[in-house]
Amino acid sequence: MPEAEQVALVDAHPRLGAPPELVSKLSFGEQGYDRDVAGTMAADAARERERLATELERLNRAYEARFGFRYCVFVAGRSRAELLPGMADALGRERDSELRRALDAVVDIARARHEAIG
Repeated sequence: MPEAEQVALVDAHPRLGAPPELVSKLSFGEQGYDRDVAGTMAADAARERERLATELERLNRAYEARFGFRYCVFVAGRSRAELLPGMADALGRERDSELRRALDAVVDIARARHEAIG
């Protein structure tokens, strides 16, 4: 597949932490929008969601500026907070290896969704 098509495939996925109204029903659940922040009171949970959204936006902008495509990862039930370190670490990697990793994530996501919807 030509690189431009590979990038288009990766970019077809929503940004990690995209606003919930912009993601599919499956992404909504995968990105944890159907759950509250565990173990926190409502006001604390709202502050934590805002902190995570701000950090994800910063990392998304930095990643896309560096690599020219979106950060794509198989969330697999992990919280957005658990995904931040991996996203930050990715900024130090080479573009080719990141594109391969992102394409692997696309395949992992597709497999999991296929299994989920049977």
